[in-house]
Amino acid sequence: MAVVPAPPVRQAQGAPSLDDIFTAFPVATLILAPDNRIANANVQAETLLNMARSAIIGAQVTRIIRTVEMEGRFDLCHTDKPLAAYDVEVHAGRTAAMEVDLLVAPIPDREGWRVVSIHAQSQAQKLADRRTAGGTRSAMGAAAILA
Repeated sequence: MAVVPAPPVRQAQGAPSLDDIFTAFPVATLILAPDNRIANANVQAETLLNMARSAIIGAQVTRIIRTVEMEGRFDLCHTDKPLAAYDVEVHAGRTAAMEVDLLVAPIPDREGWRVVSIHAQSQAQKLADRRTAGGTRSAMGAAAILA
């Protein structure tokens, strides 16, 4: 089966380049080469990983993103299929363990190349989870209303 290349990307006059968009993208994003080395990283990835771009580029992705729980470990980045892993506890770069959502997608027409986006869970999300975790606050709130 022959691979048909994608048509060239047409952009409006004065539109930002794909490099500009990648740099400004609000989610930590890595581009992985077929050998699982990081070929590119955006500014948000530098911030989330607490590492300079020069330290990220060329590193093995498994040295930069390490899962905490070894028993449930599965290979997130050695896939040629789209993958979404939610609430995964990882050590990312030089940061303490954190829960993230990892999304991996193959790049069309580029065998072995993948895009990995790392969505860190926000403090607001953690607070919302705490609020719904138990009925204690609801009971206290109901008592305060009745008082």
